[in-house]
Amino acid sequence: MQELILITTLAAGANWQMVETFHHGSIFEKFRAQMEVREGFIPELLSCPFCLSHWTAAGFTALVLACHPVEGWMYLAPIIWLTIVRMSNVMNDVGHRFCRSPKNPVIEEELAALDDIGQPEENGRDEKS
Repeated sequence: MQELILITTLAAGANWQMVETFHHGSIFEKFRAQMEVREGFIPELLSCPFCLSHWTAAGFTALVLACHPVEGWMYLAPIIWLTIVRMSNVMNDVGHRFCRSPKNPVIEEELAALDDIGQPEENGRDEKS
C-alpha cells in the first residue's frame, strides 16, 4: 500500500509538470496560439490547465496501475485518478508563486503590483487612517 501511495504521489508531480510544460513551455507556444482561436471541446480543454489535468491524470492512472497491479483495480482506478488530479492541482496552487517556469516578466510585474496593493504603507498607517 505504501508503494501505491508513493507511486500515486510521484504521478501527481509528473501530471503537474506535464500540464505546466504544455501551458508555459515555449515549444508549445504556436500550438497554444492556434488552439486559442479555435472553438470546440478540444481547444477549450487544452486552454484550461485545470481541465487538462483531469485527462492527463487518466493516463498516469493507467501507468500507476500498470506498474503496481492491485486487486480490485476497477474500483480503485477512479480514486487514484481523482487523487492524482487533486494532488497535482494542490501542488500547482501551493507552488504557483515559486515554481512557475519559465518566469514571464509581464506576469511577474503584475504579481509584484498585486503584492504592493496588499501591503500597508511604509509609515505604519494603512490607507483608512
